[in-house]
Amino acid sequence: MKIAKSVEEAGELAGKILGMKLVTHQTGPEGRIVHRLLIEETLPIEKELYLGILSIAARASRCSWHRPRAAWILSRWPPNGRKRS
Repeated sequence: MKIAKSVEEAGELAGKILGMKLVTHQTGPEGRIVHRLLIEETLPIEKELYLGILSIAARASRCSWHRPRAAWILSRWPPNGRKRS
């Protein structure tokens, strides 16, 4: 993630990032070429929350996790883990 202070700086950063090889723990040592960027306006953040949802079709259940602070909280739906009728 890069934060630009102006539209011009955002354009410069985008020009540097597009086409570069990105190597992270998710891509592995071979990396991946950057073809797309998501550019958003920065806004003041009052509270940060991480949320993920995993749907397991075979079990007709969902699992969600969220992180309000430092610890992850894991929950299941339906709560008892049984299939919904």
